[in-house]
Amino acid sequence: MNTTNYWEKRLEHFELETYFEEVPIEEFSEKAVHKSDKMYASDELLNQLHTIAPSNQAKYMVLLAVLGTLIQKTTDKKEALICTPLFSLKEESLVFKKTIPVRILNTNDLTFKELLMQLTNSLKGDFKQGDSLTDTIWKTRLNTSKVGMYMKQIQVDNFNQLNYPDLQFIFSADDRLSLDIKCNTNYYNFDYIKTIGQRYFILLKTILTEKDKQLKDCLLITEDEEKDLKSFNREQKEKVYSKNLCELFEKQVLKSPKNLAVAYKQNQLSYEELNARANQLANYLIKKGLKKGEMVGLYLDRSVETIIGLLGVLKAGGVYLPMSSKFPDERVSYMLEKGEVAILLTQEDLIVSFDFKGIQVSINSIKVLEESSENIAVKKSAEESAYCIFTSGSTGTPKGVLVSDKSVINLVDGLKETIYDSLPNPLRVALLASHVFDASVQQIFGGLLQGHSIYIASQEECSDGNNLLRFYQENKIQVSDGTPTHFRLVVRELNADHKLDHFKVWILAGEELPKKITARFFEIVQDNVKIYNMYGPTETCVDSTYYPLTNTTINAYSFIPIGKPLPNEQIYITDGYGNQMPVGIVGEIVIAGDGLAKGYLKDEVLTEEKFKQHWLKNEVRVYKTGDLGAWMPDGKLKFIGRKDSQIKLRGYRIEFGDIENTIMSFDAVKEVVVDLREYKNEPCLVAYYVPKEKNIITNPRDFLINKLPEYMIPSYFLELDELPLTTSGKLNKKLLPDPEINITGEHKLPENDTEEKLLSIWSDVLNLEKEKISTNASFMALGGHSLMAIQIANQIKKSFEIQITLVELFQQATIQQQARFIEANSWLKESSSTMEETSKLDIEI
Repeated sequence: MNTTNYWEKRLEHFELETYFEEVPIEEFSEKAVHKSDKMYASDELLNQLHTIAPSNQAKYMVLLAVLGTLIQKTTDKKEALICTPLFSLKEESLVFKKTIPVRILNTNDLTFKELLMQLTNSLKGDFKQGDSLTDTIWKTRLNTSKVGMYMKQIQVDNFNQLNYPDLQFIFSADDRLSLDIKCNTNYYNFDYIKTIGQRYFILLKTILTEKDKQLKDCLLITEDEEKDLKSFNREQKEKVYSKNLCELFEKQVLKSPKNLAVAYKQNQLSYEELNARANQLANYLIKKGLKKGEMVGLYLDRSVETIIGLLGVLKAGGVYLPMSSKFPDERVSYMLEKGEVAILLTQEDLIVSFDFKGIQVSINSIKVLEESSENIAVKKSAEESAYCIFTSGSTGTPKGVLVSDKSVINLVDGLKETIYDSLPNPLRVALLASHVFDASVQQIFGGLLQGHSIYIASQEECSDGNNLLRFYQENKIQVSDGTPTHFRLVVRELNADHKLDHFKVWILAGEELPKKITARFFEIVQDNVKIYNMYGPTETCVDSTYYPLTNTTINAYSFIPIGKPLPNEQIYITDGYGNQMPVGIVGEIVIAGDGLAKGYLKDEVLTEEKFKQHWLKNEVRVYKTGDLGAWMPDGKLKFIGRKDSQIKLRGYRIEFGDIENTIMSFDAVKEVVVDLREYKNEPCLVAYYVPKEKNIITNPRDFLINKLPEYMIPSYFLELDELPLTTSGKLNKKLLPDPEINITGEHKLPENDTEEKLLSIWSDVLNLEKEKISTNASFMALGGHSLMAIQIANQIKKSFEIQITLVELFQQATIQQQARFIEANSWLKESSSTMEETSKLDIEI
């Protein structure tokens, strides 16, 4: 094998990446800044090292192997590549000519003895071929920000600076065993690197003491530190869930029968009225043959009927499966089939047109309203399922999460203890989340089981800052849920004329909460409002952690933590083998406790994969979130991001694979990748696709409209000749272009006043210069999404006094089409008005 082939083979399938990139550098300086820190091991550890490795070369091999293991453990990667100066394995000292890469493959299933043997064998070839390593291979196969290791006893300080590493681990093993860490802060977060370095000697001691232990079981944490971590979680209480959700609701009905329970616009129900309507529906469902534990579809939009529907299903012993009329028919059909739904609850104007073989029931039908309004005595344990919410799935199809009454009750108890007990009772509670998302569970049951009044916001109110502020003010809202997207909309509009007079608490979740805009919020409202930054996936019943924010605590950190676990929720940060990570080290967030879902609907394999049995000692069952986080010294949690490609956008949980697999079912597309990018200071989905045939117009967007919910349709579609790959054949996302507005065809200017006004509206909402907007360009092709569409619809209503629905807006997707729609509706409105006036006159024709 020639020398070039040796290194090509040696570096085969190595993925270019910077280690420890989970903690990003916020500011990049053109001039590299190098920082260093030195730490020392105990004399006892040095003596252990002398005993096992008498020569300097042997010491170097041990220290190198441990460093490779440390990198893998703290990055959750299956290998480590470490740069080292070329030296002799036999001679004690040499002058070095160059640096070579040492590749340490998966160490987890090996003992340390086995790793040393593997490393020794590979280094023989690496050192033998070291002189032949070319600059070309360095530049084409290896990243610029590399990890390097040196040992002073066998290397001179003035070694050749070729391929100088950005992160260096420099050891000395003379009178004292020391580690000096130096790093380029353009590539690495120095404080985080220091935290990792402090784990090195702990790992070395464990390995030297237990040489026959598999490396995956060698911990980075001491027994005392493990005890400290235990204190970060509250003590798990043994709770008895003797009542189910309906029984707890009925108990509240007896306490406050006349109090307002739920309101949507002008439609309002008291607690006794809501209970009666739910009982009527439950009796009707039982007559229709609903058996305990069977699923009932809730094909409804925001309304009081949605609350009646889910309570009626629960009272009948069923499991509610929420869905929206805005979902594509294919998605609804899939959910109905997966849930074996025989009864679909809906409203007169939402009767489904696609093929559904079961029974469609309108909640407001006379037959339902003729049923008994007395409480139903269906025996149901709190351990049984309450609802099934479908979330985005990486396989291209959504997955259903089954959640029990017990988990919901645990959530409500946790919210009561941490938030509601400090507030007056009853409260006016806003519901922003749609019933198809788990955030709605928090507000619906958190409100109804405590006797509060729930005010449901319309889609138009949720999507516009002014409208949302007006909704809060008019309804004297005291507590609201929401995503940071809702929060941003409101903060932009807050001023002397638009304020939050009655507001007390804002419960935010679903996305990372930006500190800058939160600080701005507190500048305006001062101490009048408290924010709770919540975290939790659907699989753990909405919320698992909380962090209270006030005007005085906003600057406690440079970011906003996700806080501490809720009562009866246990949080752990672990490596890929169920070992707890120490304070400050990034790992996977793992959750235990009473909030855990029962699992995934008809998917035992995925349930076993994500809901692990005995993953951690002292925990029978946990949920592996796939999210990365780290404990801070004060017991608060910092959220880092996702391990995989799943993201949260505007509060929606999205898997890239779900979108990619759907696009790939479009015949005209050969390859596709979806990524989250930022454009015009707005996070957005971008689809990069390669068509099967060039010079043929393909439009994946039009294809997706009938396949996916709007929030999953990318804002931008970029056609590429090919997807960029690394030298090892993997996708290189770093080389994907940024999104940009690129409208083909003739640029059309406004031709009348209506188009001129619409152009101004579009320019303001899309944050685009008017010159870049053609009147024949599609709204979505310009980066528009549903939130922006609602804002445009609201502006059209204000400017033209014409109501345009979201469906109509997306159908009339250009300024020209919307102008024609407005003019046609204005004419109809005027004609109708004229006819009404004429009909009032006493004229014979």
